[in-house]
Amino acid sequence: MPTVGSEESVMVRYEQEQRQQRSTCPRKARSIHNDAILIGAKQNYMCGHISSPSGFTYGNSDNDFIPIRNNKKTKIHHQTTTGSETDSSSSYTVQSQTTSTNTDSVTDSTSSYLHISNHRSNNIRSNVIINGISQQARRFAETRYAFPPFIIKFNQNVTENVIIQDLEQHYKNINNINIEFDGYRLKLKHDLLLFVKNRESFAALFDEKTWPQTLGTLKFTRVSPKHLPPQFSIVLRNVPIDLSADDLLRDIQVDHLDVINAFRIINKEKQPTTLVRLDISNPKTMNDLLRKKFIYVNNVRYSLMEYVSPVKVLLCSKYFEIGHFRSSCTHQLDVCKTCGEEVTDIKQHLLQCNKRQNCVRCKDDHESNDIRCPLIKSYRSALTKSLLTTIATTSNNNNYQNKQGYFQVTESEFPLFVNRRSNHFNDRLSTLEDRMKQLDDNLNRIIDMNERFKKVLNKQKQLMEIQQIDVTFQQEFVSQFVTPVCQLVLEIVPSLIEQNMVEDSSILVPSLTAYCDKLANEFTKWVRRHTDNEDKKHKFIKTKAFSSTTR
Repeated sequence: MPTVGSEESVMVRYEQEQRQQRSTCPRKARSIHNDAILIGAKQNYMCGHISSPSGFTYGNSDNDFIPIRNNKKTKIHHQTTTGSETDSSSSYTVQSQTTSTNTDSVTDSTSSYLHISNHRSNNIRSNVIINGISQQARRFAETRYAFPPFIIKFNQNVTENVIIQDLEQHYKNINNINIEFDGYRLKLKHDLLLFVKNRESFAALFDEKTWPQTLGTLKFTRVSPKHLPPQFSIVLRNVPIDLSADDLLRDIQVDHLDVINAFRIINKEKQPTTLVRLDISNPKTMNDLLRKKFIYVNNVRYSLMEYVSPVKVLLCSKYFEIGHFRSSCTHQLDVCKTCGEEVTDIKQHLLQCNKRQNCVRCKDDHESNDIRCPLIKSYRSALTKSLLTTIATTSNNNNYQNKQGYFQVTESEFPLFVNRRSNHFNDRLSTLEDRMKQLDDNLNRIIDMNERFKKVLNKQKQLMEIQQIDVTFQQEFVSQFVTPVCQLVLEIVPSLIEQNMVEDSSILVPSLTAYCDKLANEFTKWVRRHTDNEDKKHKFIKTKAFSSTTR
């Protein structure tokens, strides 16, 4: 048993700690991204599984718990305090000493969910790793801007609000386009980075012809992204392997000039697949295709879907390790991304680097920040699965909460009310919904047939125009060349025969004079027939025009 003096000294120490907490600023709270961890910790605390009286809080920096003292005034009980209880302000433990099976399940599930591995004691920021994926890597993949930035460089210091307002006003007044920005950042007070919110805004800024000459009466230099982002891409499905992407692109551009590139997607074995990615420069064309969900190419229908780009993997810019920022790196030296050598002065090393590529992770002949690194590919795959699992779990939890609400009832306590009239009404609604779906399908088929019929009509129209050109040429050739030649021959040949310059008899005909007289008579008949045909055509056109007006 401890003595009275030791008990009093413990109480005095406890009072000093309480006064010190009230007189000093509390430590900055940290944030948590997944509320399930907080709920599990709260359940354990309510069940008495956390041995310390300290609670848990979260703020805006990282995704882990920080034990803090309760700042409220508490009554002092004159009891002996053990060493584990006095140290509870700096650590926490999850105990499993209980007799209830329900609390055992809660403790096991919470402890498994709070499993934290690979902690480094000298990290500047804590980086929780769950199932091999760090929290910083998840946040880097989830919180980046959707579109690459447009950079505006000035020769002097500027105010970002004035520049942005001037740019928005220019596009609204001159181009009738509302530019929406998702964020911006001013670098060194004269380089402005603009992040847009949607495809339409990016397409408008990506066109260099629409930019103004000055912004806020200041000249500037614009740096645009080198290519369109993945948000401007769609994927065609079930494209034959033997059909090249270039041939497919040429056929698509006949009807859709906004499709600028076509790439066949390969699998992890580097074999071509039946998927082809298309890059589209016009958001309206892309939205129309995504709404239709198909495209016709040479009378072949291909289904399509929106292209989803792979997630971005977080790389440390100091040692090029995966999953943490430079501020959380524990290595003392920098690493050259090309040769993989550890150096004290990276700027000096770059001047004398041998440029021999050597990855610091897998030791292959590529740079350390190359996204084709096998380790980066495997990490990206795991990160994608983790993000998709989180989205699916969150969606299921939301659906469950929306269905269940805050109270759970049984059918025996609250039986369902059976209304036959309501069931009959629901059956009629279901039937009506099925018929509406059939009608919608029929309308889609009619629209498809109409589009195909329009294409056929356009082709027939082109053929008719070509034939009309040929007919016009033949008519002009006959009237302006063949007819004058025939008339000249019919007039010259008889006079030559009379002057004995040409013999009347020949191998082809017994008498050229008689044959010329015959042709002269037939020529007048053909001229009269041509006149009659023109009269018939005019009468036919007038009859058709009159019948159409009477209808």
